[in-house]
Order: sequence, then C-alpha cells, then structure tokens
Amino acid sequence: MGVVIMNEHQHVKKVVICVKNHEINANRSRVLKKKIISHIDNDYKVIELDFSDVYKIDSLGIAQLLIGYRKVSEAAGKLRIINVNNEYIKTIIKLIHLDNIMEVKFN
Repeated sequence: MGVVIMNEHQHVKKVVICVKNHEINANRSRVLKKKIISHIDNDYKVIELDFSDVYKIDSLGIAQLLIGYRKVSEAAGKLRIINVNNEYIKTIIKLIHLDNIMEVKFN
C-alpha cells in the first residue's frame, strides 16, 4: 500500500512493505528485491520494510537487501527497515553493521 507524505517542498511517495515470510532466504529475498525495484520504478522515494514478522535471514537475503538499498539510493530515495523485534535479527543487523548503512528502527 502506498501513502503520500508531505515534504516541505514536494510530495514524496512512501510505501511500507510488510515482510510476512518469517524468513528471508535466497528465493524470498529475490521476490522482495523485485518489489523494491517495482516501487522505485513507480516513483516511490521512501520504502520501508516492516520486519515485525521476520525471524531469520541468511547471507543471500542480506545481499539482496544491500542491492535493494543501492538501487533505492541511486534513485535518490530511502530504504528503511522498521519494526525489528526479533533478537536474532537484531543481532545479525548489529554484527554486520547494517544499521550503519541504512536506517533501522528496532522495537
């Protein structure tokens, strides 16, 4: 679902993608990356990934997130991860310093 938010000087399209897979692995992360790119192609500038139901992520999942982040950045947008509440996911994000690369909101 897309939401338009106001910026001081312009309208910015924002979308929240709810990740309902519980696990972001090689196959599921490719689908997620395609969704991110599709939103970029439709002029969304702020893309938030809701990780409230994510319990596991593998190295290929992380790689796809970084590719998605790069694509969003190249389009002058922002990719954020929100609602991270699983301790395993928090640990992985902090260990690889993903929270230093992109905005991550922990619960």
